[in-house]
Amino acid sequence: MDGADFGGIGQPGGFRERDKADNHRAGDMTPDDRESGFAAGRNLAGNEGGTGPAGAAADGLGGFGRPPAVLAQRSASGVPDSGSADFAGRWRHAFKLDPDRPVTDEALRKIAASGTDGIIVGGSSGVTQANTAELLARIRRAGPVAVALEVSSLEAVVPGFDGYFIPLVLNSRNRDFIIGHHLEAIRRFGPFMPWDRMAVLAYIILNPDSTAARVAEADMPGDANDVLAMADLADKLLKLPYVYLEYSGTYGDMDLVRRVKNRLVRSRLAYGGGIAGPEQAEAAARHADLTVVGNALYHDLDRALATVRAVSR
Repeated sequence: MDGADFGGIGQPGGFRERDKADNHRAGDMTPDDRESGFAAGRNLAGNEGGTGPAGAAADGLGGFGRPPAVLAQRSASGVPDSGSADFAGRWRHAFKLDPDRPVTDEALRKIAASGTDGIIVGGSSGVTQANTAELLARIRRAGPVAVALEVSSLEAVVPGFDGYFIPLVLNSRNRDFIIGHHLEAIRRFGPFMPWDRMAVLAYIILNPDSTAARVAEADMPGDANDVLAMADLADKLLKLPYVYLEYSGTYGDMDLVRRVKNRLVRSRLAYGGGIAGPEQAEAAARHADLTVVGNALYHDLDRALATVRAVSR
């Protein structure tokens, strides 16, 4: 993933970590314990811009129970109702922002006004509840735009996002990245998870030199047929909503992207990696349903913003 593009599940501070501050385990925590944590997250995310999650009620993640006025305001502003079972089902373009990387308020205003379908918040390292909630609050103040969290660790989950992407790495040799961390999350927080606004991203990592490949212990496919087989697994057998071809910092093989897209029946195809400007974005969008732009935001904001129009051509 483009520097900011891999969720970082399994890194120190991730799903393997317990709540060190209070040594709570799932069986020891009461609903009040959990809700106090979610309330703290809502307060961190704030409602200073009028579209934040501070009004969420005490029924879990993702802003369940938002006052009708808040939902109406966001709908009128072009932000989709986050109660949708497929919150990103019509997204064609998304920007990826890393809570651990600096971005100015002016840049956030330009990103929010760019016409992108949504912003994905997530990173490979240094992602905490505090910096995630702070970034969410700043995006909400920047302007009306849908925002999803790609879950990087349980300790960094923040309520108030419009949706939650859950990474599953199909070519990992470590069971934890396929179902292990996910089962741990359900064991600990299942009753509080916003199931109706969660979507699995079935990753196929294709850059062997990337941090994503190293962290996820990804085995590189032997050839294109291996990639197509993994796509079939996600699409036809597991019936997952997204297959994500992740080239992580390098521009990928567009012919392979085309072949995977032609193979899929149910799943949407997401592409990320090496998109530095509108030319690469346009080429990727010819085949991918969702084109994700990450690192370009930090290197050349104007060219990154130009990818929005390129994807819609």
